Amino acid sequence: MSRCMGGGAWVRGLACGFMVFVGAALSADDENPVAPPAQPAAPGQPPAQPPAQPPAKAPEAGAAENPAPGDAAQPVQALAITAVNVEEKTRRVVVSGAADVPDGTLLLASLLFGNFPASFGRCQVAKGKFQVSFDPMTKRLLNGVYLIQVEFRAEDQDSAVMSRLPPGVQIAAARQEVPVGDPTEQEQDRKVVREKLLNAMAATGRLYRELHQQAGFAFASAVVLKRKGKGQIEAADKKRVYETFDRYCRGMWEERFMAVKMDFRDYHDNVMVPLYPEIEQGMETLFSLMQKWYASYWADVCKRLDVELPERMVAEAGFSRAEIEPEIDSTAARIYRDFGIKGQPEEWVVVSLSEGERGTVEGDKYGSRTTKFEVTKPGDAWEFDFTPVNPSIRVRIVPKDPALKKIVGIGIEIKDFPECNSFADLARVTEIFSAERWRGYKKIDCKDVQAPDPTMPGGIRPGYEIFCQSEAVEGKDDKGQEIKGQYRIRDYELFCRWKKRTYGVVCLARPDRFPEFAKAFDKVAQSFRVLDAPLHGEEAPK
Repeated sequence: MSRCMGGGAWVRGLACGFMVFVGAALSADDENPVAPPAQPAAPGQPPAQPPAQPPAKAPEAGAAENPAPGDAAQPVQALAITAVNVEEKTRRVVVSGAADVPDGTLLLASLLFGNFPASFGRCQVAKGKFQVSFDPMTKRLLNGVYLIQVEFRAEDQDSAVMSRLPPGVQIAAARQEVPVGDPTEQEQDRKVVREKLLNAMAATGRLYRELHQQAGFAFASAVVLKRKGKGQIEAADKKRVYETFDRYCRGMWEERFMAVKMDFRDYHDNVMVPLYPEIEQGMETLFSLMQKWYASYWADVCKRLDVELPERMVAEAGFSRAEIEPEIDSTAARIYRDFGIKGQPEEWVVVSLSEGERGTVEGDKYGSRTTKFEVTKPGDAWEFDFTPVNPSIRVRIVPKDPALKKIVGIGIEIKDFPECNSFADLARVTEIFSAERWRGYKKIDCKDVQAPDPTMPGGIRPGYEIFCQSEAVEGKDDKGQEIKGQYRIRDYELFCRWKKRTYGVVCLARPDRFPEFAKAFDKVAQSFRVLDAPLHGEEAPK
């Protein structure tokens, strides 16, 4: 591209190329403080005389520093972009231009995407020309139309350059739009990035909710154990509750939180410009708050148990959870509003065992308002038990006969698997989870479940069922040795429509008594319903 530029008397046209300004600023006492530019002289010849025209009038002394209203100098057009080349494979942008300013002038170049700077570059004017490039290097320029801006800044210049320019001169920036990649694919890029960021937010919300549940269980356990010990918790009980919480935090929470942050930063660090700058900045703030909140939760758990805080938590444990949680909630809400999403997504709805289940018992049926399911107990000989025993167990169905409680039980369990993306994924992790959780696990049988559900596509809710055998520690003998008992397990799992959660009916009984309770187990499993359809007030992860 080539264009002519006009300005004051000190700037000449660009009909045959740019001329370098060679006039010098004179002192304020001179009658003509600024000389117009002269035509370049031939080698060995004296400089040509300037054309006969009135020279530009120099600003009065001090005018540049204190201009009168309405007297500000108009920017002169001394910079022009003459060519822009975008390398197709690397998306390296090379900008060439001409400048009617002294050699050695420093120019600042910016590559803008909307109002966000994607990259910066600097170059020096030589022989009336400049060239600068924006190199993606390890980062990537997304599809779209970018704006190139090349500008002169007085604060960047040395005294030699400034001495050759009129006092207070203003030079207009050169600007030009340039398409990078295929601008028609920009909307698709935005959809992909939006989905990626929303997935990261959903995973963070699940971690937020789960830690509330796990810590809530530790809190509830501490309260029960203190009552049992008349104000003191026995050392063995402290150790058990602490290790259960620590095992979850190390093996599940910390690894998953790190994976979410790394995935986000891998994207963020590999693009030159964010498509959602406010949202991404908000997510960075959210991750920082979550790390502090996690450490503060650890401090609260250890305080309840009267044990020392893990060394890895000490550095970040000086924050108040009561102060951080409102910040997390408001930051998450602001991010979702910036996405155009109203309300609190399901992943961020906190279900804490310290609060317990909320629902309604009508005869033999229980309907959960908290975690959205309903189930029917086998009959009058059974009862619902809402005592917290495990963060994922929402309610137990147990015999009223105290003797039978030791050999049989049913639990309604909910587990989240944020890494899953299909029903097949859920089936696979269900089997892996069962093999890892049950001590001495021996698989007997497994099969797919096709449960009738009119709210699901095709009227069928997928699931998975596992029959296995496990051993459990029932106590210790006089010598302190563990007494182990065998149990047979029926794990009947239904999958949530969003492919991220399983709802299970876990039935346990001694192997020799299992057939006796098989019909009761079957009645509970057949009555089990998942209420995650929008008509029940449950929304899809955004």
